[in-house]
Order: sequence, then structure tokens, then C-alpha cells
Amino acid sequence: MAEVRSAVVLLHDKDNFILERRPDLPGKLAYPGKLQLLGGHVEKGELAVDAAAREIGEETTLSPEPAALEQVWSGEFEGRDRHDQPITREVSVYALALTRLGSETLRLCEQGELVRVAKTPETIEEYKDIMTPFALAVLQGYVKGEQPRFSK
Repeated sequence: MAEVRSAVVLLHDKDNFILERRPDLPGKLAYPGKLQLLGGHVEKGELAVDAAAREIGEETTLSPEPAALEQVWSGEFEGRDRHDQPITREVSVYALALTRLGSETLRLCEQGELVRVAKTPETIEEYKDIMTPFALAVLQGYVKGEQPRFSK
């Protein structure tokens, strides 16, 4: 059984995935300095899709309705917590195309920075050493039209 429930968003435009470079805050965030998908914890009693929309609204200047999010994957992921300890997360991944939101301007509302990564296997391979294992698996699966592959 998963220790934590998370909902993340695969934010993208026509040509790029938009990732967050996590601030370098060891002990406060898992994978400091790495590229990660936007999202966070699902609160008790909250639907994952609602959590994903809420998290995007908290982390960026976007305000998507849950209906704008398309679920692309859900399952368990073995990762690391902010103390670099193993943790099992139940994760729901949603895709959100910026074109579905009209003319909203995208900015990050927290520490870190937004990074655009071209939607090509070659570019994802170039960035693999600076991505979290989870983000890498999701992007690799998405560009191939497959479910993400996670090593256990």
C-alpha cells in the first residue's frame, strides 16, 4: 500500500514539456535541483484530479478546471522522500495542454524555475541526468505512447 498519494501534471505546449527545476533545498524537497513535473500531495478526501488542478493553481499563474486535465497514468512509484529515504507513492498523472487554457500567461509562483524540454526522445535523453526518475519515466513513456516504466 502506498505511503503517500500524489497528483502531478504533464504540462505541455505544441513542442515542449514544461517542467519545474526544483530549488536546491536539501532536506526540504526531494531531488533538489532536478527537473520535475508540477504537482503535489492529494489531501484526505480529495480526488486526484482536483488535487492536480489545485496544485497547478498554487504553483503557477494558471487556473485550470479539473475537466481540462486528461488522466494519462495512475499507479505506484518507488521513489525517495525529502530525507532521501525510500517511499512508495500512489501517483496520478494528468496531461494539460496550454492551448486548452486560452491566453493565460504561465509563470511559476514559488521558488525554482520553469524549463521547456522538447517533446523528442533525443532531447529527453539529453536531459535525463538532471530529471527526477519519475519525470524521466513519465516523459519517456509519453513520447513513445506507452505507460511509464518504473524500476522496482
